[in-house]
Amino acid sequence: MQTTNLESIRSVDDVHSVSQALALAGALLARAGTLVHFGASVLETEDLAVAAVTVAEQAKAVAADRVAEAHRAGAPRRRSCRSMGVLLGERLATDSATMAPYATLGLWLGDFGDFAAAWQLGRITDAHVRLLRQLDTPLTRSLLQRDQDFLLGHAAVLQWDDFVSACRHWLNCADPDGTLPSERERAYGTTTKTHANGDVEIRSVLDPVAGEAALTAIEHEDQKLFRQSENDPDAAPELVRMNSRRRKSIALLNLLTRGFQRQDGSFPTPMVNIVMSEKVAERLLQSISEPDEPIEFDLAWDDIDRRCETIRGVPIHPRRARTALLLGAFRRQLFKPDGIPASYTKPARLFDEHQKQTLLVAARGRCQHVGCGSPWIWLTADHSHPSSRGGGTSVVNGQILCDACNKWKRDRLL
Repeated sequence: MQTTNLESIRSVDDVHSVSQALALAGALLARAGTLVHFGASVLETEDLAVAAVTVAEQAKAVAADRVAEAHRAGAPRRRSCRSMGVLLGERLATDSATMAPYATLGLWLGDFGDFAAAWQLGRITDAHVRLLRQLDTPLTRSLLQRDQDFLLGHAAVLQWDDFVSACRHWLNCADPDGTLPSERERAYGTTTKTHANGDVEIRSVLDPVAGEAALTAIEHEDQKLFRQSENDPDAAPELVRMNSRRRKSIALLNLLTRGFQRQDGSFPTPMVNIVMSEKVAERLLQSISEPDEPIEFDLAWDDIDRRCETIRGVPIHPRRARTALLLGAFRRQLFKPDGIPASYTKPARLFDEHQKQTLLVAARGRCQHVGCGSPWIWLTADHSHPSSRGGGTSVVNGQILCDACNKWKRDRLL
């Protein structure tokens, strides 16, 4: 990483390069974080908070501009990365999905200089830029470029909700036919998030018709569970103790399970796939057979004999996997002490399901291109040494890549 000598800088006029400016900004922010403001009034602390957030927004604007410039200069290609998001994720050892918006917004602002300048000056925020970008369509682009000052004037005097309304009115005037999706329609969809403890959060925003259908189905299934607990409390004691919020989550899971199930009752792939070492499984079975005995689980991320996690690489406590251990099917996979799969080769072009499962376990359910944060469902088994160049179909010559990285790699040797 480049370093800059700050000793020669005595004022802003002494800054003559972008690297100097960024280094000075970083040093000043670090210094601001160590200062203590004694005897400040509530109003003063409020003003300092607003000033800090304004500076943060300005920093985001500069970052977006620099990232876009690096993208245009070909930085991802030079580092064999498919995008600036992946490159930044690799360089900063962070989630590439959180880095991608810098390039997206920076490249878009290249055509909207007034918006870019206002963001860098702290006149608008990241939220304003994202909303303004939603107004950009093939039919409205030229009008949006023309009306930048007009919209920035509204942003300066309106509270957020009023500014959103003003933007919607502008869009209706600029595109009165409404032939392209509106800002509201772009919000429709489902997102998932895995928390540090393994819990999964699912959030959906549906249009009124789809929302009504979902509510009806969930409420109907919820009432079935409620009647089951009322009519036969001894058969389902856990339902009796369950609150409505928890019961609705079970209702949704039941609906998803039935929708995922084939007509013959089988499933195209296991809905729950847990990676558990033999030693951990033995301890868990011991805790089930000897419930009164205190049994500790010695788990470790970097020891193949002390692992317990989902196929996606999310660590879970063994006690939360008891039901799966008792009711699930088992597949034995052999690994060396260093976590590398034991080798076996098949005379085939494609990896079979067993080989892919082994590679997924070894990769902890992640794309092995450093910095890539693609969803688990995109992951594929790929030949490290391309089969077109003589690479065999074996777990030793295999790796897990997402579909995008796999297509980007093609038959190259990296």
